[in-house]
Amino acid sequence: MLLAEIPLPPTGGRYAWVSVAGDLGSPLAGVHDLRITLLGDVRLATFLFT
Repeated sequence: MLLAEIPLPPTGGRYAWVSVAGDLGSPLAGVHDLRITLLGDVRLATFLFT
């Protein structure tokens, strides 16, 4: 079951960065798997849950 899909906008440069956020709608209970799929020319430096 897909809980969220967050598109990443172009940053305009190799060392430029952007912050994105997503909403799950309602609190989740239990254990869930996380999958991050990066397509194309993408660099991921930091990933954070809050």
